[in-house]
Amino acid sequence: MEENISAPETQKSKLDSSRLFQQIFLCCSITGTLLLGFALGITLHFSISTFQTQLDDMLKTTALSLADSAMVREAYHQGYCTDEMIHYFDTLVDTADNMDVLTLSDCNLIRLYHVNHALIGEEFVGGDQGDALAGKSYFSDAIGTLGLQHRFLTPVRGTDGSILGFITVSATMTCINSLKKNIFSTYFWIALVLFLALGIISGIISLMVRRMLLGFTPQGLANTYLTQSEMLDSLDEGVVFVDPKGKVQLVNQAAENILCFQPTQMHSICDSAHPRRNDAAGLHRRKPFHLPAQCAGKYSGAG
Repeated sequence: MEENISAPETQKSKLDSSRLFQQIFLCCSITGTLLLGFALGITLHFSISTFQTQLDDMLKTTALSLADSAMVREAYHQGYCTDEMIHYFDTLVDTADNMDVLTLSDCNLIRLYHVNHALIGEEFVGGDQGDALAGKSYFSDAIGTLGLQHRFLTPVRGTDGSILGFITVSATMTCINSLKKNIFSTYFWIALVLFLALGIISGIISLMVRRMLLGFTPQGLANTYLTQSEMLDSLDEGVVFVDPKGKVQLVNQAAENILCFQPTQMHSICDSAHPRRNDAAGLHRRKPFHLPAQCAGKYSGAG
């Protein structure tokens, strides 16, 4: 009859224990996922913002530098670019990071230079040049001959301050989106590795907690302790257990009554690894018998 009763209780205890450690694992995983997601989201946003800022700085710096170049002014005064100038501009576009298009156009919107040499002499495309011809420098997103572009436009002025034309330095949106995609891909793999590591760490934490609780739930451990205390307190014999350092770990009610000591006062009762009777002062009723507890030949405590 007892076996029939204890078996379901044991199964229920194991089930409760399993659920507890699953909850610990899920709690660690969810908390870690939220923290990692938040951290990765912030760093991803920072990376994208930094990339966009660096791109804008490159486009702006290149355009302003060329607009202030004597060689560029000479091209505008001549009305065309020499082969040497074209070679210089081609090299500049090839070596600059993320710069896809460079265009020099006069006030009549005729291109003096374009990365596609076949378009030199043709009319500028985009329709966003008005402010540049009015003397302003600015960023613009417009559709050019190579598709949608993010570009910086700035006027070119003569030595007398008159506007000779404008320069456009651009990066195609296809290129920009490809670079952003690479950033997202890198963060995806980083996130995947971190989440796998998080799952392993969560599992380790769950196992460590399980070992610390000896496989019990906190409620089960409390019930076991209360049951043990009730059983020991029901004995007429006094029971005291100390660890190898002499610290009292367990005292039942009978031992307190027999020894007339509180557990905190019983530090010197068992201080040896050999069986003996202790004649410590203050033991009014009986002389306790000291019996060391050994495990694998090593002293592990006494009772």
